[in-house]
Amino acid sequence: VRGKLCLLEIVKKIQSLSPRARAIFFCSTVIVVNLIRSSSTSDPSSSRQISTIINDSMMLPSICIVNNGKAVAHDRDPKFTKEMNGIIEQFKHDYDAHEMPDIEVIEPSFYFQTTTPFGIPEEKHYPALSRAWNGTYAVTDDKTITDNGGEYDGIWGSRGLDDEYIQLAMNPNSGHPSSNIVMLPPGKNYIAYSGWYFGNFGHYVHDHLSKLAWLKQLVSDDDNTMFILPYHEVHERVLTVVDEGFVRNRVIWIKYGETVSANSASLTVMIPKSNMPFPGGYPQTATVYTEYLRLWLEESHWRGEDASSRNKRKVIYYMRRGSTPRRNVDQELESVILSKIREAMVKRGQNPEEDLIIFNGLDENGETLSMQTQFDLFSSADTAIGPHGSGLTNIIWMDPRCSSGGSNSKEDRRPKVLEFVSSKQTPSIQTGSFWGYWFLYGSLPWIDYHQMYYTADSTDPQTFIDPEIFQSALNLMWGIK
Repeated sequence: VRGKLCLLEIVKKIQSLSPRARAIFFCSTVIVVNLIRSSSTSDPSSSRQISTIINDSMMLPSICIVNNGKAVAHDRDPKFTKEMNGIIEQFKHDYDAHEMPDIEVIEPSFYFQTTTPFGIPEEKHYPALSRAWNGTYAVTDDKTITDNGGEYDGIWGSRGLDDEYIQLAMNPNSGHPSSNIVMLPPGKNYIAYSGWYFGNFGHYVHDHLSKLAWLKQLVSDDDNTMFILPYHEVHERVLTVVDEGFVRNRVIWIKYGETVSANSASLTVMIPKSNMPFPGGYPQTATVYTEYLRLWLEESHWRGEDASSRNKRKVIYYMRRGSTPRRNVDQELESVILSKIREAMVKRGQNPEEDLIIFNGLDENGETLSMQTQFDLFSSADTAIGPHGSGLTNIIWMDPRCSSGGSNSKEDRRPKVLEFVSSKQTPSIQTGSFWGYWFLYGSLPWIDYHQMYYTADSTDPQTFIDPEIFQSALNLMWGIK
């Protein structure tokens, strides 16, 4: 206990440092977390307190910053452009100042379950919240749902041992499927994450992966530390492309509603806090998570002798026509946009016939492209352009290194994105939200990110942008005078 109090004082000192200085202590704090997890204590609250303070200090600033890490807004109206840039500035501040989740460790034994909440149809993909408990203590993975009230208030459980889900699981006579408890190997360290909006490609990539990347840094990088993840075929496909070895060696897939347990083992879970910009049931979104995902992708895909050969400087235009009836760019306007892209590519020293990829997520037979194919396509590109939609979720696969031409290249091929999004000027499209992928990923500091807004004559089925503003945004992004 005396040793832990000493560590607590050290961490408080680290927390008082600047974000960049705190990053220097990153490796040390990971060691401290593992020391705490491996030690025993009769007072669980002291471990949770230390874990929380350490957690709050682990802010790793991005080392690949373009445009100060902010998206660049483009519109014909300078007043509106200034307003949107101000909103982006505020969100970037919120992302950087994000209050990190608590870390809870359940030991020396645990039960864990992820379930679709009562009253919400599974096909809606709403939050699938988790419970972790032992004989004396229970936690759920989101404290804010029942605190905030609203449409689904009261169905999430009590967050205590009398929680309805826990009672069903622990009663062998309940007849509930969760009461058939699956035992995991003892003597290991486990970490669990469930997230929200399950089974959806876009949400899994921008809401789940970055949190897994962050959690991955908290635990030992060895086969004795296993990740318990609720299974969905979409989740498995995506995560396998991110890191096949991680899935093969360190992931235990469990079913939704299934209860697992282990003796002489610990379980680490994250408890999101209620804070802006996305409170309550929404995903915790912040620059720090995205940076850990960038580092994970670097480690799993972009290091090695052939890493520099992936980026072929391709340009991807995302076309929604043929895959969805919503937010399709007007066909005649889209031809103009593609013509402008081709002309600019020539000025950029590229051959549009070879280097321009028209992408809609489907193959020549109308089937969805495999996850690996989508990864390979976007890994070959240094530019992605198009309307907001799940196809642009793939921008995360673009080369995340600070110098994306490879370690021996002097050419800067860092990713560039120009996305068409809604705004208050188009309330009929996604309720006028301006949620481009810069927002949904919690900023993408290493991407030269630009967004322009649908014009007021746009509707949900058919959208328009200003072709002159598109030209100026394209020229600025590519440095064409």
